[in-house]
Amino acid sequence: MAYFTNPFPSVGGDQSEKKVKHCFSEPWEDSDVILVVKNEKFHVHRLILSMNSPVFKAMFKSQFKEATTNEIPLPEKNASGVLDFLKIIYGFQYIQERVEITSKYFCSIN
Repeated sequence: MAYFTNPFPSVGGDQSEKKVKHCFSEPWEDSDVILVVKNEKFHVHRLILSMNSPVFKAMFKSQFKEATTNEIPLPEKNASGVLDFLKIIYGFQYIQERVEITSKYFCSIN
């Protein structure tokens, strides 16, 4: 399971690295490539990346090894920056955070 690192670890008084699950942390809707940022993985779609980034388009349409590999390491990037980029290019309909709803959130009606 992949998580992104809190870019503001000192907020809230907690100095430890805080991790939060994001919407790209697991395979979904025919995702076909994984961006690897440090130890975090982002399951995404080549087509969406190509349509929104000339760099990714060049990678996928050329003889670069990234055109055929399933995982693309991004060693110079940080996870929060990649997550922000993905949220922008995917749009609101794809980035809604998954929320687990349990019975403790409902009031019982007597």
